[in-house]
This record gives sequence, C-alpha cells and structure tokens, in this order.
Amino acid sequence: MDRLSDFLFAYSHLGVFLALLATGLGVPIPEDIILITGGVVAAQNNSFFLMCLTGLAGVLVGDLIIYGLGYHYGEAILQRRPFNWLVTPDRLRKVRGYYRRYGYWAIFISRFLAGLRATSFLLAGLSHVPLRIFLLADGVAALISVPFFIFLGHYFADDIQTLTGTISALKGDALLIVLAGVVLVLLYVAIRRRRAARMKPGEADEREGSSSDLE
Repeated sequence: MDRLSDFLFAYSHLGVFLALLATGLGVPIPEDIILITGGVVAAQNNSFFLMCLTGLAGVLVGDLIIYGLGYHYGEAILQRRPFNWLVTPDRLRKVRGYYRRYGYWAIFISRFLAGLRATSFLLAGLSHVPLRIFLLADGVAALISVPFFIFLGHYFADDIQTLTGTISALKGDALLIVLAGVVLVLLYVAIRRRRAARMKPGEADEREGSSSDLE
C-alpha cells in the first residue's frame, strides 16, 4: 500500500486515473483506497471536483474496456489469460445468479462489490447488454461511489491512516452500506410517486383547496 500511495502522490490525477484503470481491468488493487488517497491529494491541491472527474473517468474507462472485450470476443475470452484466472467458476456462478435475480440492476449492484465487479462487467459484454443500459447503470453507481470515497479522503486528510485502516477492515461492507442507503432513497421516491399516481384528480384538487383555506 505504501508503494501505491507514493505512486498516487507522485503522479496526482494521472496516477489516480491509471490506478483506477488497472483495478477496473481486474488488477487486485482496492478501488476505495485509490479514491480515498485521491481525496487526500485533492485536499493538498485544492482540486476536489477535478479529482472527482478524474475518478469517474478512470473507473468508467476501465469498466468500458472490460465490457467491450466481453462484447467483441464472446465466451472464448474466458479461456484466455488472465481472464481464465480472473473469472473463476465460483465468481461466474455468483454473477449469473445476480443477473437472473436482478436483471440490469445487477450492473448497478456490482459496482459496489469489488470481488465481482470485473466479472460482472465482462459478463454484461458477453450477454450483449446494450451499451446505453450498461453506461446508465454503471455511471449512476459510479456517481455515488466515486465522490463518496474522494470526499472521505478529502475530509479526513489529516487522519488518513485511521480512515484507510477502517475501510480495509470493513472490506466491502462500506460500499454495501452506501448501496443500502441508495436503495432506501430509491424505494422512498418510488413509493411517493406511486401514491401520487394513484391519487384521484378530485382528491388532489380537494387537498389543494384545503391548503388554500389554511393559507
């Protein structure tokens, strides 16, 4: 980790982009640690928003590359190195289970699951998931996770060792907590919209009239 941190501090935004690109292609480097360290770099350079753009570019380009490889080479790529090592039978089984259960939502969920992320995006390409769907699901998830971890690094820049140690101890749980919060918000919005759609026009007018009387 010390070498990774030295690399990121030495090369700043370019280093963060390259490191995220590598981890997106399956290199075993913790994405959250890269982003948190990027937040520390941003705090030193006063470049929080630029670092968020760099982080988003790094993760999305890496994800698109592995999606494209699956899309163009098909099942044959699973027999080639390093993909026959990256996509283990157990990972493939888990990811296919996510796709059967959640459909395209599996792409969104996979962004928060470091061990299955690359396998999921490769499988999305193998399955010829439309590019616009892939970009939408992956992009929305990245808009949540990337700024979140960069903010943590930026805010706790003076105590980064404690923060990274806590994140490492939690492993994937931190991302799952973020995902759970997002799901709750989405459910709340969906319920509110459904109730509004079911409300009869007369009821809506009556409520507006009641509000006017109170005023």
